[in-house]
Amino acid sequence: SSSLPVSCTNAPVLNSIYLSNGTNESTCSWRCNSGFYGCNCTLVAIPNAIIVGSSFNSNCSSFFLCNAGYYAGYQTCPACNFGTYSTGVGMNSSSACQSCPAGSFSNTSAATECMQCIPGQFSRANATTCVTCSSGWYASNTTVTACLLCSPGSFCNATTATPCDTAMYCPAGSTTQTPCLQGYYCSNTSVQIICPVRSWCAAGSTAPTTCGSGTYCPIGSYNMTLCKAGSFCVTTATQTDCLVGKFCLPGSTTFQACPANTYAPNTGMSACLNCTDCVPGQRISRSCNATANALCATPT
Repeated sequence: SSSLPVSCTNAPVLNSIYLSNGTNESTCSWRCNSGFYGCNCTLVAIPNAIIVGSSFNSNCSSFFLCNAGYYAGYQTCPACNFGTYSTGVGMNSSSACQSCPAGSFSNTSAATECMQCIPGQFSRANATTCVTCSSGWYASNTTVTACLLCSPGSFCNATTATPCDTAMYCPAGSTTQTPCLQGYYCSNTSVQIICPVRSWCAAGSTAPTTCGSGTYCPIGSYNMTLCKAGSFCVTTATQTDCLVGKFCLPGSTTFQACPANTYAPNTGMSACLNCTDCVPGQRISRSCNATANALCATPT
């Protein structure tokens, strides 16, 4: 028998040739002609791929490598989906497309890298866009998977939490600091507290101030109120009308008895009235006392 390679004929597909390295026809195999590719030698190019050789027999998918951002299908290179990316050439399946990690996104197919969110935004894995923090929420770095609520005692823009100043208050979710109002005090910077009874609180107070003697301060007071004429203030919580037969000057902490020959017939009097004498020809049926003037009667 001859030891020379046999001649192979009748290639099984168009645009192909038979080759042999053996001495009989069973060693023949076919290969696509130059410029043709694919299992049937019908393709002249593969989009988004690098051609690395001709198709040869059953190993018909080994002639191309998909570009980065793509993966190998049947004689095609599908793109990685939005929210994913791939960096390698020649990826063999869709599982080679990696999800964009938290803090990044991909808003296009066939991405070879993910774009970073900026401070003040966040994203979760596999994101196609970044989400901007709402008012009162913030994200100080790009790795968070959600914005953080601005905590009590701080005020926030989209990227930063700043401690509230003394005499200011910042409840949760604050975007600015608020001055402590009159009638309230701010012992901490997270809340303002209504001024208690017997105390007063000017705007910007960090603690209540005790009301002074002769004044009164109901709840929510922002200054001391002098006990008015005709009333007295036993405590600094409230004022009380002066009693019948008594008089009360402004700022009184108690009442005073009417002096002799004077009287106070009503409550709330700031001065006593002088007693009056009966006119000649009248007789006194009731003498003047602290609560009533003299009562005079005309003889019949």
